[in-house]
Amino acid sequence: MTLAYKARRAFGDKAEDGFKEWVHKQAGWHVEPYGQGLMTEKTREMMRETPFNGDSAILEQMLLDLEAEERKVYFDRLSFVPNLTRWMPDFVIAYRNSIVCAPDAKASMRPSMNWAIEMSSVLGSKLHSKTGVQCVYVFPPTPGVVDYWSCASPDMIRERRIRVLDGRKTNGGSGTPYYLVPKLAIDLPFKHVMTGIELNGEFRINSEHGSVLL
Repeated sequence: MTLAYKARRAFGDKAEDGFKEWVHKQAGWHVEPYGQGLMTEKTREMMRETPFNGDSAILEQMLLDLEAEERKVYFDRLSFVPNLTRWMPDFVIAYRNSIVCAPDAKASMRPSMNWAIEMSSVLGSKLHSKTGVQCVYVFPPTPGVVDYWSCASPDMIRERRIRVLDGRKTNGGSGTPYYLVPKLAIDLPFKHVMTGIELNGEFRINSEHGSVLL
């Protein structure tokens, strides 16, 4: 495990812990471990080194759904598509014992006006959502920018990006292609999602690339 990965993992764990603590303060809501949260560290390491070996038809369709710019950056940078199970979320949240979604809590290692989301993470989240547990991204408050826990679907990340970068020059990052998304553009409060589910039993997140029903 590299020092850079350990640093990213520490920031990610802190964001997850903060989100879980916040969720547990909401009446009727709770968090359970899931996905990577149930894997051993050895399994995580092997997943990072294993190429995609799932249903090729599903993978091909997801790649075809990408825009030309996205595909070019992704394939110019990567020699093979990694095993997308590597990006399974670590936990699920539930309301009154019914699972709502599997969140991926993001974090910033340094002050910035943008979020950086790996393209493989977005593909992995979309793939995993096909199994029946929808994946969403959740983002901690950034004082003076977005002062609450916000969220986005994988399709919203693609919609609201300002750039697709190959990751070569990213200090402290994974070194793989990623979407650069302004923090101001991720403005859907997760509390609104919770309220919609409490009142109506569901909440729909729309984007130009598709909608997600939680």
